[in-house]
Amino acid sequence: MKNNQEFAASIHQLNDVLKKKYQAIHDWSEEDFRAYIEANAGPIKKIDKCQKEDLKNYGIVVGLDGSVNRLGGAYPHYVELYRGLAMSTQGHTTSVEEIYTPLLEERAMEEEEGQADQDDRKRRLAEIEMKTAIQYMKDHPVDYLMMDGGLIRYRIYQDLWDEFTQTALDKQVVTFGVIKDIKTSILGQGDRTRGLYDREILFGRLTPGDVIYIEDEKNKKVPSGLTSAFLKSSQEIQIVGVDLLKDQEAEMEKVCRLVYTLTPKGGRGVPLWIDIVDHEVKITDQEMQALFESYMDRDLFHRLFVSERDLRRL
Repeated sequence: MKNNQEFAASIHQLNDVLKKKYQAIHDWSEEDFRAYIEANAGPIKKIDKCQKEDLKNYGIVVGLDGSVNRLGGAYPHYVELYRGLAMSTQGHTTSVEEIYTPLLEERAMEEEEGQADQDDRKRRLAEIEMKTAIQYMKDHPVDYLMMDGGLIRYRIYQDLWDEFTQTALDKQVVTFGVIKDIKTSILGQGDRTRGLYDREILFGRLTPGDVIYIEDEKNKKVPSGLTSAFLKSSQEIQIVGVDLLKDQEAEMEKVCRLVYTLTPKGGRGVPLWIDIVDHEVKITDQEMQALFESYMDRDLFHRLFVSERDLRRL
């Protein structure tokens, strides 16, 4: 039997340290909390869910997500499949697929996979999502484009970002991102909150329908052409973030109402349509295996992309 006594002692110690760290904000009164939020982020407002008639005014709503899966072993003997998928609530879809393997790159034989490769993976995923969005907006009518995740992650890829945002503005498509796991620290500036993240400060404090509209001078995303809000969109104790193009900031309340309306009361905080797109865009291990076994020479496939771990499963 495993002896977990050392783990237990360490966890108790960690609990005491963290409890002390967060005690200051835990003891806040409701009045102190709201005063701090309004002073350091922006006003807290209450919104209602849309009625069926209100939803009709939103027109065509599209959800978009991306997926990547990897087959093979250690660098450079692996291959990745990327897919972006946009789906409208009226049944139109656009998907973009790409393939990548470092075997096609000319690099030193001694090189190993490092941080640059992980950064490239994030770039390729962000780019395929933007390519999917651009293609969908050009091919199909859409009024509201809902992305899975924050828009700030696209901003660093300037060439596609410019085309992506300009297409949205030209086509008058309200484009926004819904962030399930916020990582910002807008609120962690005061003596009692220094070093804390927004999700920690807001944890358990808001009620469904509460929105914090982050003011420009306190929002680090504004120089990147974005505006933001925090939203309590369900009974899930955590909040979600909403990113919106700065040029479309007049739509923020409507966007938050749409997100709130499309999110199940007992769900995990994100619109159901995003979860549906997320499920559809996934590239499963079985799908990858079947594709390569069907369309690549068996000898070549095993020589390059079957790892020792894969052989143990065969």
